[in-house]
Amino acid sequence: MLVDFVFRKKHSSTEKWIALEVKQNPNLSACLNGIMKDSLKIDAMRNSEYDLRCFWSLGVHKAVDKNVSVYDKLIDSAEKHNVEVLGNCFESHPIGNSGYAYLLC
Repeated sequence: MLVDFVFRKKHSSTEKWIALEVKQNPNLSACLNGIMKDSLKIDAMRNSEYDLRCFWSLGVHKAVDKNVSVYDKLIDSAEKHNVEVLGNCFESHPIGNSGYAYLLC
């Protein structure tokens, strides 16, 4: 299995890794769907020879209307895929005036 980025914290154990998966899709729902599938892939990988300290997902999508809760859509997608999401580990912000936003969870 391949992970987009694997790195470790400076001066930490050389055996423990942090995984980062990046998804980009103009559609928020499709981007979240990809993030959830990656979460399942990484979960399977955690049970292999790799020792992952943690796993992060970075999603880039077209910015949504301010009335749309990205967090609620994330939780809905996680429940649909049976993936646990830590609510206090979530950020979503527009990327300048580009018309896009990022989601980090």
